[in-house]
Amino acid sequence: MKKFVTKSILFAAPFVVLALVEIFALPLDFFTFRVWESVKVDTLKNILPGYFYPRISITKTEQGDITHHTVYALEKTVEWHTDQFGYRNRDDTRAPEIVIIGDSNTVGTGLTQSDTLSVALESRLGVRVYSFAPASLNVFLRDRQLTHDKPRVVIVATIERDVPSLRTLKPELTYPSVLERKFMELRSAIKGFRSLQGVAVPVDRLFKANMLHYYRASVRRAITMVFLHGEKIPPPKQNIPSMHFLFGDLAVQDVPPDQLERALTVVKSYNDLLKSMDIRFIFLPIPNKENIYHDLLPSKKKPVFLGQTIDAMRKKGIETIDLQSAFDEAYRRNGPVLYLPDDTHWSAEGVRIAAELLADAISGKKEGKISPKSR
Repeated sequence: MKKFVTKSILFAAPFVVLALVEIFALPLDFFTFRVWESVKVDTLKNILPGYFYPRISITKTEQGDITHHTVYALEKTVEWHTDQFGYRNRDDTRAPEIVIIGDSNTVGTGLTQSDTLSVALESRLGVRVYSFAPASLNVFLRDRQLTHDKPRVVIVATIERDVPSLRTLKPELTYPSVLERKFMELRSAIKGFRSLQGVAVPVDRLFKANMLHYYRASVRRAITMVFLHGEKIPPPKQNIPSMHFLFGDLAVQDVPPDQLERALTVVKSYNDLLKSMDIRFIFLPIPNKENIYHDLLPSKKKPVFLGQTIDAMRKKGIETIDLQSAFDEAYRRNGPVLYLPDDTHWSAEGVRIAAELLADAISGKKEGKISPKSR
């Protein structure tokens, strides 16, 4: 038995040393091609406060999520900062007047911090705007800090393909009992304990095993290159980035009417709840890349779902930003600059237009007046 234990320790020792080197000696983003995977909380979601590790600052040269590690990859240097609550904001003691609940577009995947939607909107309005993303309205209701310091405006932003699957409100969060409220307060207190965060982050990194995933992916890419493609894919001949899509023609297929009805019901429940809390609600559906650049797809089909959604929301009295019309117009005038060519997410120019529409809506100006493309 003693011999077995000794051999087991000797066998495991190199792996333990490698894990310790990764966590305590190498930079957080050493084995990832984007900051997102470096700072995302993986296992200890009930201990760490937000979606990302708190109080992180990283500058990294990234590649797009569609073409990374290929000859079509476009490198861009981005700066990331997360606050004490684990979201992509700089620490600020001011209570936010505006909260944006959203997805990876709201986070600003592929963009440097100064180009994200919350920063762009904050610079236009001069009030604090908090990026609460990625998250749902349920997560917002569970956050005792944000609901205590109630914002004036809540914006729910979501990419077009996720509109039919927006999460329904949880009754225990919508109108919590005294016991449920106490439980949420206790949970928030645990997540705010800084010493506990200091232990939880390295443990979470250990479970993520980024080094293992990195080498496994590298081996898989090498095998694919040798046995499936035979030789390297040639780079684009023109000095113009190729436009890549995640779903292509699948993203412009018709959406069944019942999915539109479901989305309408869910968003109306958001609107009604926030109004009952004396908070202004704005819905911001973000067009799919394939929607705006449909003429670059083989089918050249323009989807109608988002336009129908915007019309239906407005008929129900829900304040909805028509980003599709603004993007269509900007594409017609300026060409394909609204999305990153090698990525699924919008560009700084797309963010600029969305921030302009939101700022006009919040300040009471007429929607739809977009200034020319910034230089």
